[in-house]
Amino acid sequence: ETKPKRSPRVEVKNLNSIRQVRESIEFEALRQAKEWSMDDDDLQSAETRTWDPTKKSTILIRIKNEEQDYRFMPEPDIPPLILNDQVLNGLSLESFLETRTPELPLEAVRRLQERYGLSEYQAQVIAGDPPAIAFVDRAVKVASREALKDMLEEDVAIAVSNLLANHLFSLLKEHGENEEGEATIQESQVSAEQLGQVVALQLDGKISKQMAKKLISILYLKEVGGIPSQVAADCGMELISDPEKLRAICNQVIDKHPDELEVYKKGGKFKNQITKLFSGKAMELSKRNAEPESLRDILAATLEERSNS
Repeated sequence: ETKPKRSPRVEVKNLNSIRQVRESIEFEALRQAKEWSMDDDDLQSAETRTWDPTKKSTILIRIKNEEQDYRFMPEPDIPPLILNDQVLNGLSLESFLETRTPELPLEAVRRLQERYGLSEYQAQVIAGDPPAIAFVDRAVKVASREALKDMLEEDVAIAVSNLLANHLFSLLKEHGENEEGEATIQESQVSAEQLGQVVALQLDGKISKQMAKKLISILYLKEVGGIPSQVAADCGMELISDPEKLRAICNQVIDKHPDELEVYKKGGKFKNQITKLFSGKAMELSKRNAEPESLRDILAATLEERSNS
């Protein structure tokens, strides 16, 4: 007749890091499995051991033969947990845990990459602040809904992630420290809805990437709780991409600098410097609202036209 095996209770002390916790568990699993496999009537029922980080093993400290040695008693402030159908909402325990358990960081990194096309680095940065995972999901949903243009979810998500990782996290680090000295997205003065609305403005071509960063800073530091589109309008943020308006700005700048135009016409090593000068003046005249790439192309074409006239 097979005798039932006793299930020993082992307490391991002097664990000073998560790594030591893991290593002690792995060691004890192998040690106890070996002991249980032997038909030994002297197998201890309860003992306390200590972890030796040098030998990577546990060492017996003392044996506890009685249950009372552990001073077990019910915790009066914690009521019994009864997992019945009412508590589980009619679900199996596995399904209940799946719906209630937060997404683990490694799972989140994989999902952010597969669903949104984010780089591994971006996904890791976001998952490094667990509340930011849901923050990104919400911002992407808002941006997709608010944008007038039909955009791929991946394009929306990349714009959201870039603005979050490259700018909003920097604001958090500088201004959002909590009592523990750690800044998380939960301390952000800019909500996921506001971030999504800013991204929608950017994707619709109403503001540039630089304007989007500036707008996030204003919403974080000055206009907390403000409506992004209204704050952008109040601050004069209106991306100029119309070719005729940009051409008019370029001509106005060139007219004010005839001497520089003559230097440009001569060509040579000063041509690029003069082009940069005109570009800076045009951007300044537009109050930095000109779309940079379009301005550069139209300025180059305008300078060539004026040089040949």
